[in-house]
Amino acid sequence: MQAARQAANYHILIIHADADHRTADRALKERFYPGHSLVQQSAEDVCRCVLPIVPIQTTEAWMLADPKALKAALGTSPKALNLGLPSKAKLVETDSNPKQTLKMIIGKANIHRPRHRHIELNSLYAILGRTIDLSLLRNVPAYQRFGDDLESTFKAINLID
Repeated sequence: MQAARQAANYHILIIHADADHRTADRALKERFYPGHSLVQQSAEDVCRCVLPIVPIQTTEAWMLADPKALKAALGTSPKALNLGLPSKAKLVETDSNPKQTLKMIIGKANIHRPRHRHIELNSLYAILGRTIDLSLLRNVPAYQRFGDDLESTFKAINLID
């Protein structure tokens, strides 16, 4: 509710919740819909257009969708399969523990670096957030669902035709 209050002057409030599961259903039911209902019932000045973004398993799955961006962020050039990446972006959500997969890939990239030059997972979020190829991410089912929902929302509030 606090985020909806703070976003009162905005068109849309996007709420992120990792699924931590193989589908988004539980995250939506337990973490999105209760807050969404409160916002819709509130008499306060709040942003009522609330949209979920729910990566299947975790956000880290989406970080695996663009091997080129990931390899550039890691400063490494091994072939994608040697790093343990899925062969297609749409498969990243089939990984039951993408955070662990990403840590393993980072470990491989750090093997030949001095300890003081090791790359940490936390440093990759901002880099990949700016560099990941959204056309590849659009092949990931949960991201595609978010993109479709966002487009529908933009149309519903007349921001696009």
